Amino acid sequence: MSGGITPNNGLPLSLVVNATTSLTPIGASTRNFGAVMLVGTTGTPLTTSSRIRMYSNITEVLVDFPAGTPEAARATIFFDQVPQPNLLYIGYWDNATETLTVALEALMLASTNWYIAEVLDANLTTPLVVADATSAAQAISAANPSRLLVFTSNDASILTSTQTDIAYAMSQGKYSRVLTNYNSTGVDTGIAMMGIAATTNFNGSNTTQTLMFKSPVGVPAEDLTTPQNAALAGKNANAVVTYNNGSTFYQTGVMADGNFFDTVQGADWLANAIQIGQLNALIQNPKLPQTDSGVNALISAVTAVLHQAVTNGYVAPGIWNGPAFGSIVTGQQLTTGYYIYVQPINTQTETTRQERIAPPMQIAVKLAGAIQSVSVLININQ
Repeated sequence: MSGGITPNNGLPLSLVVNATTSLTPIGASTRNFGAVMLVGTTGTPLTTSSRIRMYSNITEVLVDFPAGTPEAARATIFFDQVPQPNLLYIGYWDNATETLTVALEALMLASTNWYIAEVLDANLTTPLVVADATSAAQAISAANPSRLLVFTSNDASILTSTQTDIAYAMSQGKYSRVLTNYNSTGVDTGIAMMGIAATTNFNGSNTTQTLMFKSPVGVPAEDLTTPQNAALAGKNANAVVTYNNGSTFYQTGVMADGNFFDTVQGADWLANAIQIGQLNALIQNPKLPQTDSGVNALISAVTAVLHQAVTNGYVAPGIWNGPAFGSIVTGQQLTTGYYIYVQPINTQTETTRQERIAPPMQIAVKLAGAIQSVSVLININQ
């Protein structure tokens, strides 16, 4: 149009209202506390320079480790468990040139993803090997991030008062991160039980589980005498056993120090989940002020984790029998199953404030525990 003004659809709205978007940073994830690694000695395709591979089913394992290899046999038992696990690592131990401890330390450096190491040696009976296993237990106990170590032995002296077997050595060392198993046939009870433990889902409802009373697929039960059973228990060792009513199941799921496997696994999950929750609170906020509101944001993150611990069955309301702190005293009922105490922000020293350190957080947690034996008194009136 001659002499006219060309339409431009109006002025940008941003001249009046300027709107931008900002996506919240993606938070960190918790570790997988069902990540199991077989430590084998077959080698190829694994080497000391390429020590670990991940598998999601037995078909993948058999590509690298043909039927007849110890790794294939153990992996078959692992993936046979019900419900079926869907992740397995296989790591390499060159037992001709290195100790088990050296191999485990290298595997810890190679990957932080695995949580449980199961050693594929069913004959841990000689003093030299037991000493090596003790060294490995010490390495696992000192590991950061946390790890667990599982042994299965067919050494019949475990069922006696003998003090030279691996179960005795582990129990005497009170290794809270070692699970020792006995199987007379050489079948790897430990890997079967870890196949069950691998399916524990801490993000579900009532999904935590004990190892006691589980009947692993592919593991023959031991027909023990009462003295043999007592010797096994006295060394904090475990086995699949037969009872005189025909029942067969794993007992009792204790670590070498007498604590239960599910307690240790749950505690590791809880610590990691709280750690990640706190980290995400720091990452996903532009700034957490060093004020009561900032501290409350950290408390909220921890509360969410503890609430999930109640939901999954690891934590439950009960009597607090630990030491007093904050406003809680010994013998007090924890109605939620947990209690959180943080010192008031205004009690911080100036130096601490300048270093931007949050006040210490103390948490009391009451475990739900588990019932593994029952006593019944029957009064009959005729």
